[in-house]
Amino acid sequence: MRFRYAALWLIVGLLGASLLPARATHASPLANLTTIATSSAQFPRPLSDGTYLLWAEPGQDASPARLLAKEIASPAAAPFVVAELAQLSELDVAYGISNGVAAWSDFRDGSWNVYSRRLPDGLTFPIAATPGDEYFQATDGAQVIWTRKGDDGTHILSRSLATRQVTTIASVPSDYDVYYLRRVNAGIVWFEIKGITALVFTGKLRLAPTDGAPRTLVENLGWIFGADAAGDVVTYATNQNDFHIVAYNIATGAQRTLSAADAVGPVTNGRYVLWRDTSRSSPDVPTSDIYGYDLATNSRFPVVTDGRQIGYIALYPDQVLWSLTTADGAAIQRGPLSALLPSAPEPAPAESASVRFFPSTGHALADAFKEFWEQRGGLPVFGYPLTSAYSEINADLGQFLPTQYVERQRFEYHAEHVGTPYAVELGRLGVETLQQQGRDWQQLPKADPASPHYFAETGQAIDAHFWDYWRTHGLEFGDPDVSFREALALWGYPISPAQIETNPDGDTVLTQWFERARFEWHPDNPQEYRVLLGRLGAELLAARGW
Repeated sequence: MRFRYAALWLIVGLLGASLLPARATHASPLANLTTIATSSAQFPRPLSDGTYLLWAEPGQDASPARLLAKEIASPAAAPFVVAELAQLSELDVAYGISNGVAAWSDFRDGSWNVYSRRLPDGLTFPIAATPGDEYFQATDGAQVIWTRKGDDGTHILSRSLATRQVTTIASVPSDYDVYYLRRVNAGIVWFEIKGITALVFTGKLRLAPTDGAPRTLVENLGWIFGADAAGDVVTYATNQNDFHIVAYNIATGAQRTLSAADAVGPVTNGRYVLWRDTSRSSPDVPTSDIYGYDLATNSRFPVVTDGRQIGYIALYPDQVLWSLTTADGAAIQRGPLSALLPSAPEPAPAESASVRFFPSTGHALADAFKEFWEQRGGLPVFGYPLTSAYSEINADLGQFLPTQYVERQRFEYHAEHVGTPYAVELGRLGVETLQQQGRDWQQLPKADPASPHYFAETGQAIDAHFWDYWRTHGLEFGDPDVSFREALALWGYPISPAQIETNPDGDTVLTQWFERARFEWHPDNPQEYRVLLGRLGAELLAARGW
């Protein structure tokens, strides 16, 4: 087992040192994370169940490695020893924690065994202690899952912590090794890989469902450079057809490639995936950029790209936990997942003519987005920026585009249109918001074709309360005054009749929806503010949890 871990680390290290493309920097969210423990190891692997923090410390001189824990609610409290381990390197320790129960592997009396300890009362007991090799794989607090390696293959077993009953989950041929075993909604998943001695790897993703026989989900994989699973999602880094991150949905069978090359160590909470990008690493400066992906919105975003060295990452429903390498070892940091998202406020950047920072939201507009915002309507039309720039898949094109949300819109950058007025385009947020509300705009009542300001394209007419505002505001294409095409480019066609609706602020007002906007009539306001625009960008971000 020591060789297996050492080989994996060697390969990952070589990958990190081999490729050095340039990468833009990104403001670090580290200020929003709290250091809750320190470690003498450069790459500790912190885990948590929300109450306790668990990690392994390397042995010093001739002393063994130790498994340590501390209560997260008491950051100043000293850690306590969960177990003294027989091996010297913390990299050889497999362990996990859930619901106050820690479990781990240890090499004693000539073989690997599995042990468990209840942290609240300190009760320690063996899970599997036999002459054969038993390797810890996972725990959910109610059971511990491990593998037993024998001449007849590898057996995946579980022991109930309440009844001590042992159950065989699956058996794997002897020429395969088992890695990254995780519990998911459908049962237990793991990777089977053969070829560790020849360094020519063949792998597959397997599932043991709760109601059936084990089956293969994905095959013909190479080596797996990190994997994790939660809910219905399995994410893994593979060197199959270059190094990249893949997300596999067990419920649908859909696969999605999340990253370009040089990505390793993905973790997931079922919706978000984080991974380390090693492309800027070198033997002298072994940095790892951190990137994230929101599976619910097909958004990919930088997290830390400022030259820090982040080691292991753990992702939970609303928290992130990682190790940050320091001169003396590492700091174990914890913080809200929201601190990593593009919506998290950022420090003010250095002054630049190409950047405009807005302290009220903690975000900046830069380059083409700044120019577009300033020349096409500014604050009254678009509102303040609410995210940093990141990448999101355009639903119509099926490709990633640089994207940034402002209060009332979403800016999308189209490099293929550079030099034209369409380099920055607006999202169809009116259409998207109605879809999110479950309202099919094409089924809404249509206007009389004889109505003023009727548009045959959608079968709707712009209400008289909104017509002057619609026709006098538009994008700047260089036409005299505001042309029809300029107004249409900004707002799009009307997609609903004007009707009384209650907006998210609780105002019940005359409302009309357009492809890219929601117009509201507020008759009690001063004349210039009687037509107000809905904050569609802010509402869509709130709906996605950003």
